[in-house]
Amino acid sequence: MMVKLDIDGTIEDELEICILGDIDGNGVIDYSYVKLHIFDVLTLEEVKFMAGDIDGSDLIDIIDYSYIKLDIFDVISINQ
Repeated sequence: MMVKLDIDGTIEDELEICILGDIDGNGVIDYSYVKLHIFDVLTLEEVKFMAGDIDGSDLIDIIDYSYIKLDIFDVISINQ
């Protein structure tokens, strides 16, 4: 998600915010993005990689995929 500081119509600063598990900004098919990354079909980079690396291991793997899927289906919460 991009947050911008707008002062009188002028963008003074902007930041990209990482929400764990929310790779695409809508929180629905994030586990699909992680699966595609694991199988080298899609490369998640920068903030999207950080959002997909739930356990902070600097690697997106099946553990991260499982956390995201369980979060989407309200079994666990990764952003408490």
